[in-house]
Amino acid sequence: MKLAAFPKCFMDQLVRDRTMTVFDWIEMSADLPIDGLELYEGFLESLDEAYLESVREAIEGRGFVMPMLCCSPDFTQPDPTVRRGEIEREKRWIEATARLGGGFCRVLSGQRRPEVSRADGVERSSDGDALKIYAFTRRPVVASLRLGVEVRLNQRLKQGRGLVEEGDRQISWTRMRR
Repeated sequence: MKLAAFPKCFMDQLVRDRTMTVFDWIEMSADLPIDGLELYEGFLESLDEAYLESVREAIEGRGFVMPMLCCSPDFTQPDPTVRRGEIEREKRWIEATARLGGGFCRVLSGQRRPEVSRADGVERSSDGDALKIYAFTRRPVVASLRLGVEVRLNQRLKQGRGLVEEGDRQISWTRMRR
């Protein structure tokens, strides 16, 4: 069985405080008995092709692969135009997953919005405009097929710094592997 590590304990340093870089995480992981390093889009400073290539080279230089990139688009945005922008961002993250050598892009679609009821948030991100655009116009899905990336959509409500697990839905599209 192959194992990959995700630096959940360093999320604040990697994303919020920016006191740690993705390259620091790669170096810290060098001696772990694992096969891969999972990443979150917030660890990345850029989606520039040269930057992503340098991240991939650092990962592979340590003998690892990057199997999955986790992303957090906000499909619960009340404004449909803003939601469509989130879908376009997700499409770029799918492309980044492929550039990093990953086979999976995990999409955490729920966000914490006190003014949006859970039912409305689920509707917007699972059955509403976002998923209809996402699945039925198939722009990101077609991009993922072309790139050999499997897209996994998790509907989760973010609650403060944690996630509410109970009642969450996971939607997985047909496996889209190279």
